[in-house]
Amino acid sequence: EPSAFKDCNGLTELTIPNSVTTIESCAFENCNSLTSLIIPENVKSIGTNAFKANLEKVTILSSDVISSGDYFSHLSNIFGINVKEYVIGEGISKIGDSLFSECVGLHIVTIPSSIKDVGRHAFYGCTSLEKVIINDIASWAELSFSTRESNPLYYAGHLFANEDSEITELVIPEGITQIGQYAFCNGKGFVSVTLPSSLTEIGDCAFLDCNNMQKVIIHDVAAWCNIYKPSNGN
Repeated sequence: EPSAFKDCNGLTELTIPNSVTTIESCAFENCNSLTSLIIPENVKSIGTNAFKANLEKVTILSSDVISSGDYFSHLSNIFGINVKEYVIGEGISKIGDSLFSECVGLHIVTIPSSIKDVGRHAFYGCTSLEKVIINDIASWAELSFSTRESNPLYYAGHLFANEDSEITELVIPEGITQIGQYAFCNGKGFVSVTLPSSLTEIGDCAFLDCNNMQKVIIHDVAAWCNIYKPSNGN
């Protein structure tokens, strides 16, 4: 029910059973002793301010929650604006439009290799982002972002393979044919990039503002000459 556990400050741990499909508005609002939370995959919808409290880390396994582009389903309207870390579960394929919009407290986001579509302005206003953690360069390289604000790297500037390992020498695996639009935009941590001979297209602004890049390594000059590069793609 709405506001069912509102203001329960003594609540320090919460396990949401798989049988739960809907969490109503303000259900756990102001449960300020909760610091971490896992939203299971069977949850279809979460109401406004359902978990507006002092959460530091939220793991979301529900594709319905992550994929929604509805304004009231934006994570800032569910969990508040101060969550420091979001982890998206493996198997989720889409991030909804403006999903993380105005999550100004967000420092770390983990994105699985299963993501194939990132909505417009998905990370708009996430100005505190410091780390984007991915587990597969190949799947990330193939992502195409409609705007800079769709890509969390635009705000974070640093791409990580795990919590402690920043990717500075970027290697695009052989077999990749296309690097998506804005894919590595504002990658301040990159000092070099190695491009495969299989590459046929570099998307617009794919490496925009990678200002610390010192080396571009290629294995085949003929293949490089044949790559399609729009005006801002090289």
